Amino acid sequence: MNVLKTAAVIIITAYGLYSCSGGSNKNTEEISKDSTKTTTTTTKEADLMLDCTGLTNLLLPNDSAFAMMSRYDSIYRKSKTANPLTYLSNSIWIDGMLINSYANFFESNAGKSFDGVRFVHAATNKTTNSRLLMVPTLPVAGNPRVREDVWGKNLIPLETGDPVEYLDYETSQNVAAIIKENFYKFYRNGRGLGRDKDPLSESVWMSKCVFIYLRDAIKRPENQIDGIRVYMGAYGKMMGTVPGQINPNQSTVLLVPTTEGTTKKEHNDRWDLLKPAGKLRVYDVLNHGELCPRQCDSIPPGK
Repeated sequence: MNVLKTAAVIIITAYGLYSCSGGSNKNTEEISKDSTKTTTTTTKEADLMLDCTGLTNLLLPNDSAFAMMSRYDSIYRKSKTANPLTYLSNSIWIDGMLINSYANFFESNAGKSFDGVRFVHAATNKTTNSRLLMVPTLPVAGNPRVREDVWGKNLIPLETGDPVEYLDYETSQNVAAIIKENFYKFYRNGRGLGRDKDPLSESVWMSKCVFIYLRDAIKRPENQIDGIRVYMGAYGKMMGTVPGQINPNQSTVLLVPTTEGTTKKEHNDRWDLLKPAGKLRVYDVLNHGELCPRQCDSIPPGK
């Protein structure tokens, strides 16, 4: 896979999902060898600056991202042990059309009251890859960090185009409740920790401005972005700026733009395209959503 084409990585509160669902990418060791490439700032890059009000430290260099992804694999997937958790996914690919549709919805009259999207871990069973649900959220009056998940179908008008690869964007509340609980039973019960103490986050919330930013990057034809890969990752220390973090190794997610490979099922990661507003340096990853160490529907992160 050509990981290092002109590129962009967006890390959103997670160090790494990278055993793709419908995509292809290098493993952490292979990617890390390519991370020495230098980058230059161009006018095109300067036009892709991120300014998400209220969120801090959103952009990270790719070496930090790779370390987070590797840490997730080691701590949570137990990759270097005799009994790795093979079906605990470390990456999920999401169609660009869905990112565009969510961003357009948030900017429409119907979507203006929504504030973002929660990525929720879920599992069908023990013998298929775990899932990552995407659900829009509404702020709860009186507390901007308490959010209601709005489950169900036909809320967000979708752009027309090819059939969608990623299917976990319109999950019913009843189904979500079951598969969220399955994830808890399969991947948390054996840790010997209370539900609200487990560093494997149940979900990660992202502001709608991140989706609008991604949509704008996707819409530029020179970027050739066909979607995003959501990588799972893990912090290595208490960050101090990450809402909801309760553990140094708290898991999170990272969003990485992709470009289509030789087939429509191949999605290659793209790096070195993103910039924070007002900064000259080009970064690789979006990071720092709000973490939910426990079930977080309408519950303040970290509470």
